[in-house]
Amino acid sequence: MLHRLLNIFIPKKWDALAWIGYFFILFWAVDVVVTLLYTDAVNLMYLCRIVLLLTGIGLLRRNWKLVSMQFVLVATYQLWWMLDLLLYLAFGFGLSGNSLYLFEEGRPFIRNLLSLSHVFFVPLTLYCILRIRKFSWDVGIWAFFESVLVFTITYLVSPPEKNINFVHGFFWVKAEQTIYDPFVFFLLVVFGHIWTSIIPGLLILYLSHRNRNQI
Repeated sequence: MLHRLLNIFIPKKWDALAWIGYFFILFWAVDVVVTLLYTDAVNLMYLCRIVLLLTGIGLLRRNWKLVSMQFVLVATYQLWWMLDLLLYLAFGFGLSGNSLYLFEEGRPFIRNLLSLSHVFFVPLTLYCILRIRKFSWDVGIWAFFESVLVFTITYLVSPPEKNINFVHGFFWVKAEQTIYDPFVFFLLVVFGHIWTSIIPGLLILYLSHRNRNQI
């Protein structure tokens, strides 16, 4: 059992993709330690942290579907976060304020530094996927199943006031929403994720592959 577990972290091929995979896993590991030091374990449930680990493992094992699943799950949200931050730095206001926690008084620098995963995840993962040169629309189906699993666990065990993965409230506020029934809102989040993340993420992958004549 332990041997099989360790094999997950042994790359099938030593190349740039393997080193990027190790970088993702190491970054995730440091993030876990820092998160536990400054906050609590429930914050490890953020989707952006989960996909970092799974993408790293997928790159080591050359599992292109696993890597592509993680990309379509968070690509649009990561791009939104970056645009929100750039607008705030340039003009003093953002799209939704999702990145403004970086400027909270007393926030440790190391935690802000680890937020760089929002910046490098999309370009690095897209580069790796294009290097692997494979694409399939059914990645979206598996990504949806993964999102249902993550969101369901988040909904059941995380405090509503933390609004982790936005399953308890709107994405522009870190608080529980009070407009809809909590479970109805949760269902809206789960199925809304198809249109706001999975489908746009698939289109990004498809167009990127087509431009390289890989489909």
